[in-house]
Amino acid sequence: MVSHLNLPKLQIVRMKTVVSNTGIEVLYPCTVHLLKNGEILECEYKSDNIGRDLLDYILQNQNLSEKDYWGLRFVDTFEQRHWLELDKLIRCQVKNVCPTHFHFRVKVYPPEPYKLSDKETKHQIFTQLRYDLMSGRLCCGPNDSALLLALMLQYTHGDFDPSVLFGNYVKEKILLNQTIATETKAIDIHKDHLNGLTKEQVEDLFLRMACQLEAYGIDPYLVEGSNQVRLNLWINYNGMVTYIENRKVNHLKWMDINKVIREENKLIVSLTNDEVIEFVCLTEAECKYIYRSVADHLIFFTSSGRKSTAGALGSESIPESEEKLEDNENLEGDNKKSLNSEIDFDQKSNSFKQSYFKVSKFNILNCIFSQVYVFHIAISIFVMGAISELFSLFDKDIFGFIFLKQRITYIIKKYILSIN
Repeated sequence: MVSHLNLPKLQIVRMKTVVSNTGIEVLYPCTVHLLKNGEILECEYKSDNIGRDLLDYILQNQNLSEKDYWGLRFVDTFEQRHWLELDKLIRCQVKNVCPTHFHFRVKVYPPEPYKLSDKETKHQIFTQLRYDLMSGRLCCGPNDSALLLALMLQYTHGDFDPSVLFGNYVKEKILLNQTIATETKAIDIHKDHLNGLTKEQVEDLFLRMACQLEAYGIDPYLVEGSNQVRLNLWINYNGMVTYIENRKVNHLKWMDINKVIREENKLIVSLTNDEVIEFVCLTEAECKYIYRSVADHLIFFTSSGRKSTAGALGSESIPESEEKLEDNENLEGDNKKSLNSEIDFDQKSNSFKQSYFKVSKFNILNCIFSQVYVFHIAISIFVMGAISELFSLFDKDIFGFIFLKQRITYIIKKYILSIN
């Protein structure tokens, strides 16, 4: 069983052997970085603990009753990201990680997080989105940025008080590309239109706005499509979306996907209309990481084996069913020659019907109008001409730099393996 150590500060602890009633046991230390206030939790796990043991312990520690949305992510020595797999031994998954650090975060974003019944789950998803906004993952136009920034000012300072708040009182970085113009507009909105909103109401409005943005809950990747065209692949509750610079190329909804196959560094997506789309990833390890993300989302939003109280999955509980997930990479002997990992869903026989929420930048105003206590915000934003801007992708040069960095890391890795 995972245990909590009350260590005074972050430190590297080596594994230790203890004697218990059941015999000699080996305890492995790990550090879990939490969402709330940047807290750190020091833990130990046994050699027979699987990923689910650690995640359940963290969920219990954080008083989270909604368990489907969360995961533990770690980075290996080659800077490759991994999700801790819940049904496998922890020690077998972190062999190339020292010291062992896990980051507790949202793995699958619910389509409509403001509909969640558990307040703590809503708060932690709100916290995750604040990190996403600051890192640039949750990107949006200048008017949306100003309103989200204003909401964070109301959340931090409460109602505007001229005796305490004057000048430019935005002291912390909330947006990735935070400009003086955006701060000035946010301060005006905070002064004139947000008085009276409680923290709970601010969280609710923030979640309503964030889930309307096209970049909500995305996991962005760099891949190559046909003819070696470099693509930005986004994965979220709405499906798999590919972009070339600022132009959307494909939108594959989860209910339209029949099969996903991984072959080394290739991801092959078979659609229900018999169309096949192939993505080439930078490395085999990166392809496996993307495949796991696709698998989790595909299962979550199409399988009858999930429950949800948030949005597009419906309000009724869905009966349990076995997940059809096979990874032949873990087989030994002659079977290991087939390195295909395959998910096969018979979408036609699936009684579950997905009603996707149509993402539109213009729906943000509708979301604001739906709440009486923020009606005056909508009027003000409309008068100011704050219609949502066209969606802006991440800077092309930044993606090029990341792509080059990953390529160099991959070459170094291959060189090290060749000399061993």
